[in-house]
Amino acid sequence: MISKLEWKLGTDHPTPLGAAARLAQVYRDAGRPGEAVELLERIYPLMGKKIGPEHPETLVVRRELAGARERREQNPTRPEPAPPPREVAEGAKQ
Repeated sequence: MISKLEWKLGTDHPTPLGAAARLAQVYRDAGRPGEAVELLERIYPLMGKKIGPEHPETLVVRRELAGARERREQNPTRPEPAPPPREVAEGAKQ
């Protein structure tokens, strides 16, 4: 979904950036802080350039990034859950 938004609106448009930030929160809450960090590290500089480094949404992403990094560091040996097998994921779509 985010890739479709990026394709239509551009990677630095606020809509896909906001959607990516929400997805990162879902990753973090699901116990996948590594994925959250990767996503937030990608969108944080884009948000700073597009809407400004002191914009409230940019500051929220910065805080989320710091929290996700901390959570990842607290459990460095804990493996992140594997995604469901492709058949399971596809079955859920039907």
